[in-house]
Amino acid sequence: MNYEVICEKMLNADQAIRFVGVYTYDGEMIFNKMRPNTESMLTEDQIKMSMYYAKLRHETREHLEHKIGKEEFSMSKYEKLIRFTIPFERDLILISADANANYTKIIGDILSVIKDNKN
Repeated sequence: MNYEVICEKMLNADQAIRFVGVYTYDGEMIFNKMRPNTESMLTEDQIKMSMYYAKLRHETREHLEHKIGKEEFSMSKYEKLIRFTIPFERDLILISADANANYTKIIGDILSVIKDNKN
């Protein structure tokens, strides 16, 4: 799986996307990319902690997938950014975007990239 290409496509999908990262279910970073001239709001340790909690939330949603289907994505809107968590293959993709971003457009574009790159 060429995550560098996938992350690049996702980052280029919308100028409001700040960060794209791919993590294993164990929380290990596989690849990440930040928009040029953008500073992270979180330290590396805070990103790991955020990924850990995103993984836990994803696992809790899996408990009901036999009733409501598999999770396609989850989104959290914060005062300073929007964060998307997307299951992909056996990994999780974390995306952050500017708080005023058009999240409907972004998720549509991101899901198109995922569909085009599924095995």
